[in-house]
Amino acid sequence: MLLYGIDENENPRLLKLDSNGRIKITFSDGGSTQRFTSVSNSPLVVKSSAGKIIGFNIINPNMDPVYLKFYDTASPTIGTTAPKNTLSVPSNGTVLFVSPRYWSEFTTAISMACVSGLEDSSTDPPDQDIYCEITYI
Repeated sequence: MLLYGIDENENPRLLKLDSNGRIKITFSDGGSTQRFTSVSNSPLVVKSSAGKIIGFNIINPNMDPVYLKFYDTASPTIGTTAPKNTLSVPSNGTVLFVSPRYWSEFTTAISMACVSGLEDSSTDPPDQDIYCEITYI
């Protein structure tokens, strides 16, 4: 399988793998990556100030799809605070996004939680926690 990304000039580029078989990504403006090995319905802060998500790798070990909600606040109330973005992660699946541009911009902070329902009011946790790597600037 070949994976391609888009560079800052919107040209397709083949993504390189490091010696461990992982995708190696370099961001010109010094992106940072947070790894979360156990994401459920309790909010987690990715960045406590304004920022932009420029990449993510999300792994769902569940037999059902789950929904990763991103919030533009450091302290959302899950099921009450409206998410800025919702990602559907397929059952036993992975969602990968990498870009020199950004996926979503947050003016206050970046936080997230994972629930089993698509509705903004959903509060039920997934059967198993999911794994997330979030890259931001």
